[in-house]
Amino acid sequence: PADCVILAFRGALPFRPELVVSGINRGPNLGTDIVFSGTAAAARQAVLYGIPGIAVSLATYGPAFDFRPAARFVRTNLDALLAAWDSSVFLNVNVPAGPDPDSRNAVFALPGKRTYKDSLHTFEAPDGYTYCFLTGDIIDNSGKDHEDASVVESGRIALTKVLVDPQVPPGFPAGALFP
Repeated sequence: PADCVILAFRGALPFRPELVVSGINRGPNLGTDIVFSGTAAAARQAVLYGIPGIAVSLATYGPAFDFRPAARFVRTNLDALLAAWDSSVFLNVNVPAGPDPDSRNAVFALPGKRTYKDSLHTFEAPDGYTYCFLTGDIIDNSGKDHEDASVVESGRIALTKVLVDPQVPPGFPAGALFP
């Protein structure tokens, strides 16, 4: 998805985008999921090009899902979402599955830490290639009230401002020789 944003800015579109809304992803992008999320990467890439980026996910993997409520939330609240944006962040929006979400039920949340019990599944396809899929159950969802996973589990919409630039710890010895 980040490559698609790059292509758009490198001439694949006959105009320069003014906004990127990435998704709607089927499944949540909560906490540390944003590190490997293509949906989040596209929103991050938009901000690197100087425009607002919003990653949107429907927080369900269930067999019955409907993207329309999440789309309506973003469309109805786009002005407020853009007002929350600044050039150092992308917005990560996780909408719980269910009927139309109420914008009064949307809260800003911190990204938590999600830990998975990963399982690798491989199979050889008729074309001779081996395909791999990574699946896994969630072992730990953090669970703190102010974190995105807890917000979504309580039926509310989680809005997270995620810094675009990589961060290093305070006191990092930049420029110092490695021992």
